Amino acid sequence: MKKINFSLIIIIIILVISCKKENINNYHIHGVAQKGPFICGSNIIISELDGNLNPTGKTYFTTIIDDKGAFDIPDVEFASSYVQLMVDGYYFH
Repeated sequence: MKKINFSLIIIIIILVISCKKENINNYHIHGVAQKGPFICGSNIIISELDGNLNPTGKTYFTTIIDDKGAFDIPDVEFASSYVQLMVDGYYFH
């Protein structure tokens, strides 16, 4: 395992790919962060971006929940369909 200060930027054009829409602006985001994959306990920051891909200031925090890199965060509210995910932690090489 290697320690990495890694910023993974994922722009999601259609949130339906990785999110289950519960109502107009309320989402359940789940997925997998890969660089090896990241191990349990690695930090994830999910930030909303506007149409020009600038941060709006709305941010959610979660962690990797297993050694396959899975994460899950229910009940997040976004007005935009663009988000940025950043991961910081250890990963399997």
